[in-house]
Amino acid sequence: MAQLSVCVLAKAAFGQDVSWGSDDILAGHILTFKDALLTASKTMRYLLIIPNSEMISTRRESKAPDVHEFLNERHDLFSQLISARDAEDMLTEDELIANVFIFMVAGHETTAHIFAIILSLLALYPQVQDRLFKQVRQLEQEHGDLTYSNIQLLTYAMAAVYETLCLFPMAGLMPKTSSADTTLTFGFPPNAKSVPVPVPVPVPASTLVPFQFQFQFQFQFQLRLWSFSLGPRACIGRRFAETLLAAELVTLISKYSITINENRFKSIEGEPIVERRSRLICPEVRLTLIPATVPLVFLRRE
Repeated sequence: MAQLSVCVLAKAAFGQDVSWGSDDILAGHILTFKDALLTASKTMRYLLIIPNSEMISTRRESKAPDVHEFLNERHDLFSQLISARDAEDMLTEDELIANVFIFMVAGHETTAHIFAIILSLLALYPQVQDRLFKQVRQLEQEHGDLTYSNIQLLTYAMAAVYETLCLFPMAGLMPKTSSADTTLTFGFPPNAKSVPVPVPVPVPASTLVPFQFQFQFQFQFQLRLWSFSLGPRACIGRRFAETLLAAELVTLISKYSITINENRFKSIEGEPIVERRSRLICPEVRLTLIPATVPLVFLRRE
């Protein structure tokens, strides 16, 4: 799943075309662009994600002096940030690097992990997978190959994404800083410097019911989707992440059915579904929520 996310984000964020297989290593480099991103995401150090800002200077020098015309022709995030930085000095160098870093880490790490968990849940709940496939197949019959213009029709795929985020929020903590002195009159000791606020997640532990989101307005379950944070500082990449996950899910489900490899993940007689789910995904909390390696089987549909 990490490789799939990198292929998408390399194009959307950096304007780099990468393939699923092996790419050629450019002269003067020891890794392909894709391998560099994968390696950085696994062994990152916050200040070293883009060493010496090499990509910034290289992109600026490309096709100089017609660099602005060159950047205007490119629609990836990286080029647009550079264009905004150079046009009116809107971003400092550090801000530019920080924006690309956040997009890379938040976009690659979280979407890869969420997608892996979504596929695991669909394998564990075949009735949900069947319902998703039927909607995708019906939409394909009505509209042909699905594109971005059809994204609003993928209600069940998007609902599956939301349900997964409720059950397995990617971020374990959402730190918020008060912009002014605030007095709380209940529940906390005076002069407290930090106030933990638990987020309610009213999802029945033993069920997976993504269809519930198809019939509710966003404000009714917004608190349950706190992985993207809330309020004016909410994640600006939320819509991109949702679209990416839905597109990946629909593309995969339309071609493959997903099951669990019973030889590598043994069933336990009498085991409740919620315990089997926890044992299958077995998430670990690090920078984000990281699922275990799940033995899934993908069978091409007829």
